[in-house]
Amino acid sequence: MLILLIVFALIFIAPFLWLILTAFKSPADLDTFPITWFPDQLHWDNFGQALTLIDYCTTAALVNSALMIRKVPKMARLKRAAKHETSQILGMNL
Repeated sequence: MLILLIVFALIFIAPFLWLILTAFKSPADLDTFPITWFPDQLHWDNFGQALTLIDYCTTAALVNSALMIRKVPKMARLKRAAKHETSQILGMNL
């Protein structure tokens, strides 16, 4: 049972590990074949380039979306409560 859990954990963790390791690769490392898991050198400047290439409007939209995601469960509860109250007022069971 423990071996099965370890196998499933590795299956689920592998894409995230691949994502993180790819963020540190150079463009030359990305084009190599066969694919390598670990980059030759860690390229920390990739993160700075990513932040400078994204324009302000896109960044603001991403931050706004991230902040609004927190409010979705509250909005769903309000919608459910409003629907329930409306059905009680109209005497219907929706």
